[in-house]
Amino acid sequence: MPLPRLLQTASFRLATLYALLFGGSVLILGAVVFWSTRSALEQQVTRHIEAEMALLQDEFRLSGLDRLIAIVQERTLRAATLDSFVLDPAGKRLAGDLPIASSDRLG
Repeated sequence: MPLPRLLQTASFRLATLYALLFGGSVLILGAVVFWSTRSALEQQVTRHIEAEMALLQDEFRLSGLDRLIAIVQERTLRAATLDSFVLDPAGKRLAGDLPIASSDRLG
């Protein structure tokens, strides 16, 4: 079956080539934006977690375990803070509401 005359024209082939190039460019640009945004968000979250950990470690060093437990319990009541928990050396929860990961992932 012969192709319609429109499909055989150079204009149609050129328009098809441009459409494919445009589609490919959109995919590449979308991938770059996705990975850049993802990387920036991961860095931001990592910095936030590290700052929170440093603050809690400093409180523990300066004021002891009782103050650390009080701070974590207080933060558990607030919705806008990171979830956290405090464990004793035996792995018993002392404060916080974050689910405890398996023991091979702690430490």
